[in-house]
Amino acid sequence: MQPDPELIAALNLLPGAAGGYARLGQKKKALVALAAWIVFLVPPSCGVLSGVVAIVAAVDGYLQATQLKLGHPIGQWTWFKRHH
Repeated sequence: MQPDPELIAALNLLPGAAGGYARLGQKKKALVALAAWIVFLVPPSCGVLSGVVAIVAAVDGYLQATQLKLGHPIGQWTWFKRHH
């Protein structure tokens, strides 16, 4: 089953910013995104940086799912359009 890039992006926008990564099989990246999201909930950013983490994760997840859909493999730590 090919991943749906829009669904992956939406899952990474939800609280925790990691659901899409988990669906892509990038479990370590999902844990790091979740940890960053939680850490940035507290002052001084009061959640603003958590929102940034979620947006970056959504864009990255969308691009990773698109690459998978095109038949390109992605690694555990592949970011944006890098294929290693």
